[in-house]
Amino acid sequence: TSGIMKLFPFAERSQGYDIIDLESQGNLLWAITGNNEILVFDENGLIKNIKIEEITSDDLTCLSNLAGNIFVGTSGRNIIRFNTFDKPATTLIAAVDGINNIMIDSNGYIWICADNGLGYFKKSDEFVKTNDCEIDSYLSDMIQDYEGNYWIASDRMGVLLLSKSKFTDLNMSIGMSESIVNAVYTYRNHKYIGTDDGLLIYDAAYEKVTNELTDYLSGVSIRHIIKDESGT
Repeated sequence: TSGIMKLFPFAERSQGYDIIDLESQGNLLWAITGNNEILVFDENGLIKNIKIEEITSDDLTCLSNLAGNIFVGTSGRNIIRFNTFDKPATTLIAAVDGINNIMIDSNGYIWICADNGLGYFKKSDEFVKTNDCEIDSYLSDMIQDYEGNYWIASDRMGVLLLSKSKFTDLNMSIGMSESIVNAVYTYRNHKYIGTDDGLLIYDAAYEKVTNELTDYLSGVSIRHIIKDESGT
């Protein structure tokens, strides 16, 4: 094999900092500290100390490099995303609290393991909280194996395996709100779901669709969905 291995003198150059997590990004090394600092090192030493007071008041908890972006989890619902250290960060808001780990799956979804639940960000940055998960507290880690199965670890409840199958639990996989479902109809690659609380529409990628029809039928019990002779 070819390549060059470099010894990074991190211990010498990080003295005085209470490092709680590390992640690499190219030739850079990112770190978060117990004093809520985000540090960036290159081979010559510290090049950036990012203060987070203006971004979040929560404590920093974890650090991940996902698809080239740096994600920083917090003790609240905030997740801080950096493309590079010299550009402003983006703050994402999850519907779970106490972020313990952040991972990316084969679909490009960013999964969040938290103290009170599990969920993921779609590519649109919309957060979907999973429902009815058998392990739903103090989630500490998550991986996806080569078959597409998800393994989820909890500090207090053990390990859960979510296996792929030909059946899909939409309530859990897309975070569909809990409601009595009366009818399901497929039309032009969209799923129309009639519930006691209105009409839900999801496209082929299971992204939720909101339009004049869903607004008009909000709060209305939908009992049946059919297509008329004109195809609408």
